[in-house]
Amino acid sequence: MKKGKIKIIITAAVIFLALLIVLANGIRKNAAKEKNPENVSFTQTETLKKRDISNSISLTGSIASGDCRSVSASMKDVEVKEIAAAVGDYVNAGDTIVVFDSEDLEEELADTKESYEVSELKENQTLKKAQDNVEDAQTNYNSQAQKQADNVSQAKTAYEAAESAKSQAKSTYESAKETAEKAKKEYEKLKKKKDSLKSDLESASRNAQEKSQAAEQAKSAYETAEAAIKYAKEEDENYAALYEAYTSAYNTYEAANKAAQEAKAGEEQAKAAYDAIEAAKQKYEEAKAAEEQAKSSYETASAEASKKSTEYNSAVTSQAETNAQNADNIEESKSDLTVTSKEVENNLKNQKKQVQEAEEKLGECVITSPITGVITAVNVEAGDIYTGESVLFVVQDLSQFIVEASVDEYDIADIEKNQEAVVKTDATGDEELKGVVTYVAPTPEESEGLDMGNSNASSTASYTVKIALEDTSDRLRIGMTAKTSIVLESAQDVFAVAYDCIRTDKDGKSYVSVLDEDGGEEKQIFVETGMESDYYVEIAGEGLEENMRIVTPAASVKSEEENTSGDTKSLFDLNMEGAPGGQSGRNHEGGKMPGGGAPGGF
Repeated sequence: MKKGKIKIIITAAVIFLALLIVLANGIRKNAAKEKNPENVSFTQTETLKKRDISNSISLTGSIASGDCRSVSASMKDVEVKEIAAAVGDYVNAGDTIVVFDSEDLEEELADTKESYEVSELKENQTLKKAQDNVEDAQTNYNSQAQKQADNVSQAKTAYEAAESAKSQAKSTYESAKETAEKAKKEYEKLKKKKDSLKSDLESASRNAQEKSQAAEQAKSAYETAEAAIKYAKEEDENYAALYEAYTSAYNTYEAANKAAQEAKAGEEQAKAAYDAIEAAKQKYEEAKAAEEQAKSSYETASAEASKKSTEYNSAVTSQAETNAQNADNIEESKSDLTVTSKEVENNLKNQKKQVQEAEEKLGECVITSPITGVITAVNVEAGDIYTGESVLFVVQDLSQFIVEASVDEYDIADIEKNQEAVVKTDATGDEELKGVVTYVAPTPEESEGLDMGNSNASSTASYTVKIALEDTSDRLRIGMTAKTSIVLESAQDVFAVAYDCIRTDKDGKSYVSVLDEDGGEEKQIFVETGMESDYYVEIAGEGLEENMRIVTPAASVKSEEENTSGDTKSLFDLNMEGAPGGQSGRNHEGGKMPGGGAPGGF
């Protein structure tokens, strides 16, 4: 009994001690939680907001001039006499920059000109003789043919005059014939209506007479009524009846008078229509007489033209026979002249070429600036002997800068002319300069091995891209490093979340999980995705509202406190963090590099 009781007491003591240990551990854990609240388990979220996002390619290039000219000369072994501008000088297009010694060239030009002038005199004398032979043959031809030419000219003039008279007479005859035909048709048409027009005239005359009589009767009644009302007084009991009778008589008279006038006009119109028959007959008879006279004139003119045509043809035949006798002499002299001319031309051409070459050399002794800009290099000095193998000077237009950069083969297909760009340099600090893509190379510049130590390593082609700066700064200098971001696409004021916030259900539909206002139960909102940047993706869907708490997988983002406590960076800076060595800030294996297009957008 004693031994059993002792065992029970020991067991109870052990259990009690264990309870004390568990209780102590619980108190310690609670204290630790109060001390270190971030270790409390919670669902990570990000706040849904509207933002501007963009997709861009980041490059590193260098500032260059919008127009750079390296000027050389075709001169060889010539002394540089004068340098008219130094590095840093501003010059206008056409300003003199380099002057060569021209003494030897001036002597050479004088000698070649003198030699050319002597040869020209000799050759011209030979050519003159050949030309005189042609002129003599032509003079002989002309003197013998002049009389025949005069005869032909006179016959032709007479023939052309006769043809003109014939043409005019024919035109007059055809016109008179047409006029007579029209007059005949008009007369016959009116003649058929003669009885009808006469009846219309008689009817119109009767109607005019009747209307005139009615108007006279109405006028008499009106005058009677007017006389009655004239001496009546308004206070008379029959005044109203008299006034009404007066008004009625006046209106009747006006209507009757108007009808009489219209009837009279109708009568005159009918009379004119009837009288037109006789006028048409007379017009037809006159037109027919004119037609006969025109026909006679045409026949006379036609006979005269035939006669003159025969005379003209005879004169032409006589002229051709006379001229044929002298034509062979003229052709032979012309052939001799052609041969002589070619010989003279070839002889003088070579010597003239020597004169032109000497003149061109002398003209090249003064080298001018092809553009307005600043001299950035001068490679010769006064007294140097120029060999023709080097650049004399370089002039650059500093009023317009461009950025020259290389783009690898992964990104070049996404870059096009007229795309917008933003440029930063160390010299201009945080200032963002706007630009636009003006040139995209169609072929690569070079290929660089990605791993020179590996014979199986692939290579990548580089393409040149030029961006014209729309903004400028006094701090820009040629050769400065320029960080550039080319905007491919952008979206403004849209809902956007991190990629990992978007999930897919078993049916392949995209959705985001949203916590309720108490941070408790999650609900799903189905969305459609839009434009993607390197960090965010645009979403749209029914039920989305600003400041919703979107559930974010723990591995994808920091807590809300950590997300909002870091330094703020612009999209330009984030893009450039992923673009070392002048290459794009995008991952070329299908993913996105962290930073390019990150929070904040463009």
